[in-house]
Amino acid sequence: MHSKFVVCVESWKVVNKAFFWVLMECCPGGELTDMLVGTRRAEVEEDQIWQWIKQLASGLYAIHQAGVVHL
Repeated sequence: MHSKFVVCVESWKVVNKAFFWVLMECCPGGELTDMLVGTRRAEVEEDQIWQWIKQLASGLYAIHQAGVVHL
């Protein structure tokens, strides 16, 4: 398994609702949106952005290789 995968613990659909819940493992470092909310564009270094892009691309490649369907 890829080191950046987050494990889905459980999922369920709420009856008569147009949504479902997904329970995932804890990510102690937070989400990418946590790092970006309230941050001005100039505060994020270009090297950091490239690191995130590489991590995203690596994770997508790994799940595609494993035949995993994702949204």
